[in-house]
Amino acid sequence: MTEEIKYTDHLKLRISLRRFSKNLPLRVYKEAERRFYDERSGHFVALKKMFYAGRERFIIVVYDVRNGVVELITVHPISEEQIEHGVKSGRWKLVE
Repeated sequence: MTEEIKYTDHLKLRISLRRFSKNLPLRVYKEAERRFYDERSGHFVALKKMFYAGRERFIIVVYDVRNGVVELITVHPISEEQIEHGVKSGRWKLVE
């Protein structure tokens, strides 16, 4: 069964502003190395290390799942320190 995946207008804007390829958020979501639930925002976070802006870095995609539809909300690079802080502070809970 294939799940329906939608890009929000905000995500489309972020793709343009950050000069990501249009399929990058989908790849991060589908190929995530780790997934978290963000206790503060109530959204899920998919994390994958990818080549971006001349080097390898972590990229996250923030998303929701409602009624069988995955809605990709935003995408951005993130540092290892930011990831560690999210986990250590208890804000990000590992899922799967």
